[in-house]
Amino acid sequence: MRVLLTGATGFVGRAVLARLAASDDLEPVAAIRGHALPVCPSRATTIRIAGLSADTDWSQALNQVQVVIHSAARVHLMNDTESDPLEAFRKMNAEGPRSLTRQAVALGAIRLPAANQTFLVSDGEDLNTTQLLKRVGQALGKPARLFSVSSVLLERGAQLLGKWALSQRLCGSLQVDIVKTRELLGWIPPVSVDEALVSAANYYKDRQR
Repeated sequence: MRVLLTGATGFVGRAVLARLAASDDLEPVAAIRGHALPVCPSRATTIRIAGLSADTDWSQALNQVQVVIHSAARVHLMNDTESDPLEAFRKMNAEGPRSLTRQAVALGAIRLPAANQTFLVSDGEDLNTTQLLKRVGQALGKPARLFSVSSVLLERGAQLLGKWALSQRLCGSLQVDIVKTRELLGWIPPVSVDEALVSAANYYKDRQR
């Protein structure tokens, strides 16, 4: 089965691509933006695309593809140079995937009922920043030494320093609703938050040796 994977050089995409390439039954096709480094396994076919937008031509990447896994996205940037970051997020994270979906349906790569819909996934458990830091500490086997600071003070201080957007990344809500994904596709998170954090912690500690 030929599988197209977008975002193949990203944090999630690299792990997905490695799993796809390890299967003898799958033929992974990694869609990589022009400036990205080709770090794909030898079994993967690399297709370079100009970017992820409503104007992207996916015809070459979708050739003979039966499954599309979309993991490319514009994520939170600490020093965003875009004049209109929100519009940049919309172009890449909304208009781009919609265009990919339409072209994939037209070429028969994906079919209804999943076509023309956006499905979100998460680990199924919402955590605030404090909870996340404590769970990371547990996974690393180290205490999370935290002290309480009012989010209002953080936001006002950040605003005075011209860092309002940064404060929102820290204090704002980044919740993902996966109800539709569960109900329509029957999808469930394959690992829990703690399992994923332990795996990440072990990977980090192995790299530090």
